[in-house]
Amino acid sequence: MKRIALGLLIALTGLVFFSQSARANGWPTTMSTGYDINDELHINPTTGAVGQEWCEIWGLNYDESDNLLLTINLFANFREAGYDFGGYIGGTYYSTHVFAGDLGIDVDRNGSYEYALTLANHESHVKGTLYGGVTSWYDNRHYHPPSIWGEDTQGIVAAANGYAVGTGGVSWNTVGGYPTYRIDLTLDVRDFLPEDFGGDDGWGKVNLYWSCSSAHCDDIRGPIDVYIPEPGTWFLLGSGLLGLAAFGRKKRLDVS
Repeated sequence: MKRIALGLLIALTGLVFFSQSARANGWPTTMSTGYDINDELHINPTTGAVGQEWCEIWGLNYDESDNLLLTINLFANFREAGYDFGGYIGGTYYSTHVFAGDLGIDVDRNGSYEYALTLANHESHVKGTLYGGVTSWYDNRHYHPPSIWGEDTQGIVAAANGYAVGTGGVSWNTVGGYPTYRIDLTLDVRDFLPEDFGGDDGWGKVNLYWSCSSAHCDDIRGPIDVYIPEPGTWFLLGSGLLGLAAFGRKKRLDVS
């Protein structure tokens, strides 16, 4: 009878792990590319991004592992150091630095993008930091007046406020050709997902938004699937592990 009880306990504990991992693995999944007012993504890097291939976005992959780490791979031509531009326009000299835009996360999916992962330092925001409570975003005109570019491609590019709620990995990897870079981001979903997120199985969708640069030459947006276990799942898993530990201890005591 004890062996049957032990077998059921192990099976139940395994089922909890499996229910979490079965859907998390088998990715990455490519998110369908979005459109902005001046650009069709993933079409032609030499003409797609306002005539400039250096700020073209090619796509996005994502994967969530069993330890609740979300990995996002951005494929783009934008380099980590950004770009500096300068020149005379109407007798006035302008200089500007173009940096990588923040990754926006909209948990409520209402267009607010209340979380931002910073890919480059700007204002008081630090690269690799996840900010919550974001209620305002800068658009590209905050950093680069339309007169510099000759076009007014408006879109949000960087969080204007918020407070640090976690850290995220941010690394550029050269892949060569087009796209030139794979930008790898890692986030702990517990830093931005509430415990009651998702359906009965803990799965749900959040919206992502990324403008390749502070000049908003290109952007990508859309929903991804994310997972966080409900408190009851953790309780069930913990109870199973405690039961296994107690059973093993009792067995050792009986033998001795």
